[in-house]
Amino acid sequence: MDTPGKLLKAERDKQQKSLNELANALRIRYDYLEAIEGENYGLIPGDVFIKGYIRAYADHLGLNSNHVLRLYKKQVAKVSSAESK
Repeated sequence: MDTPGKLLKAERDKQQKSLNELANALRIRYDYLEAIEGENYGLIPGDVFIKGYIRAYADHLGLNSNHVLRLYKKQVAKVSSAESK
């Protein structure tokens, strides 16, 4: 399954952009972008920020941000259902 972190990292690598470049361009902390790529969402305060950062990151790379956000929501729902069992 594609995950938002893998998809964003792969596209960033394809475009040969560094996380520092993106952090500066998007004005999002480097460690938050790193957390998104590593899917360590707990390092980012609040789901609304996570979604906003994912949307901005995807848009900046020219990806369909709605698709990337759907992947994020699926991933979060999957983790939540696994934790509740």
